[in-house]
Order: sequence, then C-alpha cells, then structure tokens
Amino acid sequence: MYSPDRHKHRRLIPGISAVVCILLLASCSSTKYVPEDRYLLDKYKLRVDDSELKSKDMDSYLRPRPNKKVLGTRFYLGLYNMSGKKDNGWNRWLRKIGEEPVLYDPFEAGENNKQLVRYVRNKGYYHSSVSDTVGFRRGKATVSYDIEAGEPYRINRISYQLEDTTLNGIILPDSVNSLLHPGDLLDVDVIQDESARIEGELRKRGYFNFSRDYISFKVDSTLGSHRVDIIMGIRKYVHTLEDGYYLLVPHRKYS
Repeated sequence: MYSPDRHKHRRLIPGISAVVCILLLASCSSTKYVPEDRYLLDKYKLRVDDSELKSKDMDSYLRPRPNKKVLGTRFYLGLYNMSGKKDNGWNRWLRKIGEEPVLYDPFEAGENNKQLVRYVRNKGYYHSSVSDTVGFRRGKATVSYDIEAGEPYRINRISYQLEDTTLNGIILPDSVNSLLHPGDLLDVDVIQDESARIEGELRKRGYFNFSRDYISFKVDSTLGSHRVDIIMGIRKYVHTLEDGYYLLVPHRKYS
C-alpha cells in the first residue's frame, strides 16, 4: 500500500544526510587556514565575583567575535576550510558563503581588558580590576577575563537645583518617574538614560529646542561608605545675539 508520508521521509533522508556531512566536515580541520605562528580564537571566558554584574551583558563588548557556531560546530568556518587553494568558481563560492578564521590578537585582548574595566566602573565599581590570561591548545586560543569588582558606589540621595526655575513645575513632580533611586548602583548608563528621558518629557510638553546637553549631574562622594549624593541641574538656554554675544534665558515653550 502506497504511503505518502513514507515517500516524503525518503526524500528528506538525502537532505538530512547532506547537512550531517557538512556539519562533520565543519567540525574537522578548523585550523586549516590558520598560519603556523597564529592561533584560532576559540572562545572567551568571563568570570566575575559580584552577582549584580552579569557576564552576558559584558560579552558583547569583546572583540573580535569567534567564528559562529551552528549545532555546536563552526559551520561557516568549515565551509571556508572546504575550499581549495586553486582560484576557481567552486573555491570562490565556498569562501564567499563561508567565514574565514578569526585569529587571536594579543592587542585586541588588551583592548578588551580596557573595555571591561570601563564597563565595570561605569556601573559604579570604581575599585574594580580585570586580569586576562590566554590558554593555547591544538592551534586554538581561549581568552579568560577575571573581574574583581570590589565594593560599588550606591546612590544615597537625589536632589534638584535648576538654574532655569521655570521648569520646576515640570521636573519636580516628574521626579516620581525618575530612573534613579536611592540604593541603586551609581550607573553611568542609567544616568544617561535619565537625561534622555527628561529631554523627551520636556519636548512632549512643548520645549522643542531643549536638549539633554543642558542637563547636568553632580556627584558628591564625600559621604564615605561608598555612598554618593546626586544633584541634578538644568542650565538656562543659551541665546546667541547677532554681535556674537549671548544671553542666558529660560527655555522657551512652544504652543
């Protein structure tokens, strides 16, 4: 008795077999086109001693990225490595759809170290340190970064001192929507997001010429115990006159 499903499965077998063969080939000879004095960048390892810092958030700062993996193998690198040295259409096609090997670079590893230090300190960990080590095995390099975070700085209190007092009626009531809260980490990224939020709120209310450049945040770290006070300010609008002089005036609201 004829079975359409059985016939369909028979047609799938060659396709599945081809994919399996390609994946097996991709898993072999991953260092075929790696020069003798160089190493394939296999992977990064991130270890951090503070649970508030997530290694997955820092991973995107690491460059270059190792060759992509498909089903546990470097599929596109495998396609590239399947190409021969002859300059013909087949080899050019394999190299075009494939991915050439990503090599370990000591300079890039050092730059990654600096990026991680910058990231961690922007999150409030100003006494942090980052160390890196490299392991080599079978032509491949694994770069490990160990982050000792130290005690972070946290927000103690937030206050407002607006040079443009005409905005008091908007900014002070809107402070309930602030992204900054006592007890939070002193996070530079959140401070920048708060500037963008205030800019958007004022523009929605008709202050179309307002920009976040007029917003300032002063940090007072004299409290000790890794606590800081934040003072948010807004400067007056800079109105430039025809003779080159300028005046500081309240921000204009359009209606």
